[in-house]
Amino acid sequence: MSDQIKILVTLASEVVFDQIRPLVSRSNVDVMKVQSPYEALTLARATPYGLIVVQYPLADLDFAEFFKTLRAPETACEESPLLILTRDDRLDALADYLDGHLVQACLVDAAPEQIQKALSELIGIPMRASVRLGIELAARIENESIQLFCQTV
Repeated sequence: MSDQIKILVTLASEVVFDQIRPLVSRSNVDVMKVQSPYEALTLARATPYGLIVVQYPLADLDFAEFFKTLRAPETACEESPLLILTRDDRLDALADYLDGHLVQACLVDAAPEQIQKALSELIGIPMRASVRLGIELAARIENESIQLFCQTV
């Protein structure tokens, strides 16, 4: 499994990206994170991605237009798997796009295991045996004349 997996991510919220970051943090995963869905489409036209992750609704772009452009025959990502993160009250609006194979939706506030399962199904390989979480540790070491403060993540 030495092949690099390229993932394109466009999310409206940094908080949402922080939720999926541990799921895609691997040495063989290259994550390209962009803020604008227009920028994501520009990249998707020219560069094939093994997975595209978007947050619905998109900022400043109709999702139908985004999807149509993404799936156009001349794009490099015409058949790239797509994971849509959204709220529960917006799932019905996505029903026409979901096929369970190349396009799946997951609740933006779902447990990390659920999002990981959707990611794994879409790219065809397990992402992680378990979810990694970043933890900050601080320490203070001192003796009679020296004090040392340390911090690590």
